[in-house]
Amino acid sequence: MPLLGMLPQLARDPLGTLARARDRYGDVVRLPVLSGAVHLLAHPDHVERVLVTRNANHWKGRLFGRADFLFGNGLVLNDGESWHAQRRVMQPGFHADLLRTAVGAMLEVIEDHARRWRLARRDGTVLELESEMTVLTLDLMATAMFGVRLGADELATTGRAFGVVLEHVGLRFATFTLPPATPLPGRARALRALAALEEIVARLVDRHDPSRADVLGMLQQAVDVGAMSPRQLRDEVMTLLFGGYEATAHTLAWTWHLLDRHPQVGDRVRAEAAAAVPGDTAALPYTRQVLDEVLRLYPPFWEVLRSSHEPDEFDGHVVPGGAAILLVPWLTHRLPEFWPDPSAFDPDRWATGPPAHRHAYFPFGGGQRLCIGRPLALLEMQLVVSQLSREFRPRRADRRPVRERARSTLRARHGIRMVLGGT
Repeated sequence: MPLLGMLPQLARDPLGTLARARDRYGDVVRLPVLSGAVHLLAHPDHVERVLVTRNANHWKGRLFGRADFLFGNGLVLNDGESWHAQRRVMQPGFHADLLRTAVGAMLEVIEDHARRWRLARRDGTVLELESEMTVLTLDLMATAMFGVRLGADELATTGRAFGVVLEHVGLRFATFTLPPATPLPGRARALRALAALEEIVARLVDRHDPSRADVLGMLQQAVDVGAMSPRQLRDEVMTLLFGGYEATAHTLAWTWHLLDRHPQVGDRVRAEAAAAVPGDTAALPYTRQVLDEVLRLYPPFWEVLRSSHEPDEFDGHVVPGGAAILLVPWLTHRLPEFWPDPSAFDPDRWATGPPAHRHAYFPFGGGQRLCIGRPLALLEMQLVVSQLSREFRPRRADRRPVRERARSTLRARHGIRMVLGGT
């Protein structure tokens, strides 16, 4: 095996490399990387063991530490009792009753963006859907979680800055076996982008109405009573801002792409939306099935990294203590043993509920570390798809194949360019 092990292949084509490794060697694969190894675990039983039954033995550790550049000690990176304390502070802000109070404001945000889409449709403007959905979901996140509307320039700056920083974080993940102080390309540019994000976070905190019952108010209250430092507040707001837009933006972009490729599915989504009262997500079961299927095929967080405290055994293979563990939702979501015709886009596979093995599907993680923002993400996506589908039918502006690019998140390699048709 060359000195770098499989690092070049993983950096060049992570999804293809991992899929081929699983096909050749099975559900437990030791991938040599530099002087160490990463242990790929593909079976849903392994996912359950790592995230649920033995989650105390499998922590985020040094692998996720590569993202501290952006998130500091925010909820996504923290562990142990400190994580439990942070989660307790924030959990009430994601209660279904509280989220429902934000639906009206979220519909107003979507309508504001629909006005711009009407002009783009009139002029035949080609839109890049990942960028469009990034701006929209950032606007929705700031409104729903913080009660603050960012201006168009602020939204554009935030989207661009996150893109630059995430590219650097993705490089840090790809080179996680190198010492943390190793100089990497693009660091200076990423630091400038991070400074821009710090400024946006400061504005969100400054503009927040302290009388609002929302997540930011709960965090500020924790700071006021000394239960959280101002730096921790920054880390949590940065984490929420990222988590609230990144997964939803890319999932929505993939959704528009798939609805264009499968017009019969798009017709059913539009018919369901037309029959529903705006904001009534309970009346959108098929739209939810579509989103579940998009998340199965294109989970935005395509990899879940863990480090083991003590040795553990998976199908007779011992993973040593201190080892790096890799779960890959994109791969597990496509195992033919659990998903008939796994590469097909088939929302009807969800008509009878989730898969027989509950851990064959984990786009939001699992166990006690299940993404805290899952209810908000699903609410946002149902509202966006149903409202915009009422009057727009996005169509591909070219027939260039759309392929995945797996870095810090799963996105389209060359973007998704579309024009807006009417319904």
